[in-house]
Amino acid sequence: MAKHDPDRLFIKDGFKHYRRSYSTVEARWGFAVLGLLAVITLYIGWRKSNPADPDLFAEAPLVKASAVVVERGAPPQTGNPSYSDETVGERAPTAAVDRGPVPPGLPADGWSEGSISTFTAENLYVKINGRADYFLSKGFERLYFVPLAKDDDEATTVDVEVYDMGAAKNALGTFAGERREGEDAESGSAGLTFMARNALFATRGRLYIRAIGADESEAVKAQLLHLRDALDAGLASDALPWAYDFFALLDLDSGKVVYQGKNAFSLEFAQDVYIARPGGDLELFAVAKDGAADAQAMAAQFIDGFASIGSKAGKVRGAPLVENEFIGTFATAVAVDRFVVGLKGASSKAEAGQQIDRLRSAVAELPDDVKARAKSEPPPPSAGGYGAAEGDDAEDADESNEANDAADEPGEADGAGKTPYEGDEL
Repeated sequence: MAKHDPDRLFIKDGFKHYRRSYSTVEARWGFAVLGLLAVITLYIGWRKSNPADPDLFAEAPLVKASAVVVERGAPPQTGNPSYSDETVGERAPTAAVDRGPVPPGLPADGWSEGSISTFTAENLYVKINGRADYFLSKGFERLYFVPLAKDDDEATTVDVEVYDMGAAKNALGTFAGERREGEDAESGSAGLTFMARNALFATRGRLYIRAIGADESEAVKAQLLHLRDALDAGLASDALPWAYDFFALLDLDSGKVVYQGKNAFSLEFAQDVYIARPGGDLELFAVAKDGAADAQAMAAQFIDGFASIGSKAGKVRGAPLVENEFIGTFATAVAVDRFVVGLKGASSKAEAGQQIDRLRSAVAELPDDVKARAKSEPPPPSAGGYGAAEGDDAEDADESNEANDAADEPGEADGAGKTPYEGDEL
């Protein structure tokens, strides 16, 4: 066996080699690759100095705008762009002219407004990557972005995002999902508003507005307050959805109400559901249906859905109870006229009984005009584009219809004595 030459394993001279010959083809290809890299480097340097679009990487220039003084509660200013359910989607936004729903007068005195940019479902991820799916799931249609900056300090900024969510209840659901638990919202005829240390969150009709300041300075806070007043003066708003009046009868803050268009409580059939969380694990919910028979059918579906992770626990106040087998809480749902009301997370049968009585009383106390606004509506469609699969809406609708068709025949109306579960009344 040949003895290994240690010099061939540990080369002390870096220039020493043991190749007997070199390939001229290999050398030519090496020089060709080096030449190509040199050409690419030169092209990049030339393109940087001679861009095809000189404004491609330029920052949007700030427009020096005199502040418009607005008063809270004042009617919309003359000349404001109209914005209603009928006009949305009919315009093609342009940077120079069309402001969409964005009212004038957003910058306070000493502030300036930059160019408005818009984003659709197809490119929303460009603006809020990692959070786009949340808005798409809520019925998102378009985002209008407006940068504001202080004239004497451009580092002091407020970024204003105006989301068109397609419907007022979608905007309210988005608003509730972005607020931290325990934060109180200010409720008014125009919508809901929440002020944080350096931010403002609000709903105005079908719009959800989020404004984030660069810091917590007094200048930023003053700009946010001015922005709130400008929104009140410049945006008309319809009344809040009926469920907000309903839960107000239960002394629940509007900011605690959440709208779930689809799959409430992870149940496929549970659409168009309003949920309020008074505290702890307790959740109260309400749904408006087209008729009493539809309400009875959905109430029975809720009971069956809750029973999938629980067991029957008799009745309380004529309402069938289901006990969660994992955490020991109680849930129920009943039909009252054409409304479905219910609860989840009650700590005891007694609490469930008290809450179901309150829910029934609230339905009975609803004013006629509020009942007229309470209509069964289809859930918001899933927006196309980033994060949305083609055909999701049709599949969701088919699955929901199949679930409704497959439901067992419900019992008689609430209180009539015939319920899906028999048991002693508490």
